[in-house]
Amino acid sequence: MLCRPSQSPPLFSSWHNPRMNGIHYERRKGECGISSITRRLLALLTAAAVLWAAGGCRQGENPADVSPETSLSGESRPEDSSTGDASPGGEASGGSVPDDSAAGSSPSESRLPDGSSPGGPSSGNPSSGIPSSDDPASSTPLPDNPASQITLEILNNGVGTGGAVLRARTGVKHQTVRSFGVSGAWWSTGIGDRSTMDEILALLFTDRGIALNTYRQNIGGGRAEGPLNDSGTGPDPWRAVPCPLKADGSIDITADAKGWMVLQKIMALGTVEDVVLFMNSPPAGMTVNGRTYNPASGSNLRPECYNQYAAYCADVTKAYLEAGIPVRYISPINEPQWQWNDGWQEGCHYAPEEALRLTRLVVAELNRRRLPVKISVNESAEYRDNRYTYQFYESLLSDSTIYPYIDHFAVHGYSADAQIRSDLYAWTRSAAGRLGKTALPVYQSEYAAWKADTNLSAAERLTMTARALHEDLTLMNVSSWDYFAAVARGADALIVVNDNRPEYYALTRHFWAIGNYSKFIKGYTRVEVEGAGLPEGVMGSAYLAPDGKELVFVAVNDTAADKTVALAGLPAGSRGEVYETSMQRTCETARGIMLADNGYVLPAESVTTFVFQL
Repeated sequence: MLCRPSQSPPLFSSWHNPRMNGIHYERRKGECGISSITRRLLALLTAAAVLWAAGGCRQGENPADVSPETSLSGESRPEDSSTGDASPGGEASGGSVPDDSAAGSSPSESRLPDGSSPGGPSSGNPSSGIPSSDDPASSTPLPDNPASQITLEILNNGVGTGGAVLRARTGVKHQTVRSFGVSGAWWSTGIGDRSTMDEILALLFTDRGIALNTYRQNIGGGRAEGPLNDSGTGPDPWRAVPCPLKADGSIDITADAKGWMVLQKIMALGTVEDVVLFMNSPPAGMTVNGRTYNPASGSNLRPECYNQYAAYCADVTKAYLEAGIPVRYISPINEPQWQWNDGWQEGCHYAPEEALRLTRLVVAELNRRRLPVKISVNESAEYRDNRYTYQFYESLLSDSTIYPYIDHFAVHGYSADAQIRSDLYAWTRSAAGRLGKTALPVYQSEYAAWKADTNLSAAERLTMTARALHEDLTLMNVSSWDYFAAVARGADALIVVNDNRPEYYALTRHFWAIGNYSKFIKGYTRVEVEGAGLPEGVMGSAYLAPDGKELVFVAVNDTAADKTVALAGLPAGSRGEVYETSMQRTCETARGIMLADNGYVLPAESVTTFVFQL
């Protein structure tokens, strides 16, 4: 469960705040009607500024119309799809929302695997004296202008104040949110010949949908012929990704023909700024067992092939760059703590020292060839992992060979809660302080909405994803956030397809929950939110546009009851829009929300984005 204070908490650098509301919006002309109480407050405020520029599902758009050495925890890694097909109910155009089912692990305890605590407050702003490169202002707060303080109040049954208050302080800035993205495993191969492919890509990477701007291209290892595992189970054709390494040692990046075609179509949309090349396994020819899943124990990369694999990583990177693909990072390792010997997907185990050795060799190859690419490591499967997350992070900071080639630390967001996130952020800053280095920003590079042995409803996936986004952004200060399975046959994916109905696809609620963030805050800087007396399950965060003329508030109601909020402190003459994802709406502009003095209702199990232009 999340660690949210039930009483009046201290100042939080990002707080589980309520939604801004109380602004009584009239959607007709994008203007807001404001209560008499609020009007008196506004009279005291100057039109000075505090705000954002948000991108998003703007007025007039209606997206709904878009017809492991074994794991230290002992848990197995989540997969992106279930064996069952999606429910065929709903429109093929993408409007229907299936009630999903998929498996995953539940949040774990808030201490390290060795029983120690990394320390640090859980407010999301641990003090170490070493600012992250992505939140340079966090240690140098700017003075607040009274007009820059927007206050939210939780109302009692829609009448009067309930004593819960949130205030956005634009003078205290944290990280700039760079990007949101998805991985191409393994759906880019699976949908490469579908008639709906162009629609699906537009929904993922343009304002028609959730406007993602990062793509993780899967580089296959090429499975050997024969059964996938000892049981004789054959490979999922989606996951059998051809390897670009040819027999003569040359590189053919079109070997995965469908995956390459999908990437070309994504690039043609003109919205993706960063491409990450990631490998789940070395090529089969470099492995111990000749396959791209692990033997019974140890690493599957042959000891004599480390240099060869590093050179291969650089060769592939060079080929993509020469083809005009804007590769920003290469990720040669994926979740190294897992053993990967069940055969269901490509994977390779590495001990921490093996992962460091390989990382050094890849960096040396990038340097030797002068490739303008950095490395993304180590893609640890869990925030809480002592050896593969905490100790590996410190190893990267300490390594003079690797350090110049990294600008972030990539971690996967499975099995995390609020305390785990806070602890990791505190650790990154304290480790940097001990070593006299600038703290590396943390990128959340893989997440999916699933839980072990649990069939989650659409509403549960919605709030689970929204809560993960909120906590990663506010407690971890992540500047990049990626979902794993964009498209799959299981409902943990953002878009669900059916092998027996190639024309069918359905957009899930957590697809649109991501849109409540990704469409509005890319390039924006998170600002301080101070909160007191918030109800359990009500969270909020605020983001300021680069020009200071737009402020975005994102509110999550993770409860089964509606919550009403009222807004004060908005400078006179400002305008606002509201976008809601709930079981009734899909990141669409809320209509009919003029509620006199009663504020704005945050529906049960919802995420709401408020965009204020001043």
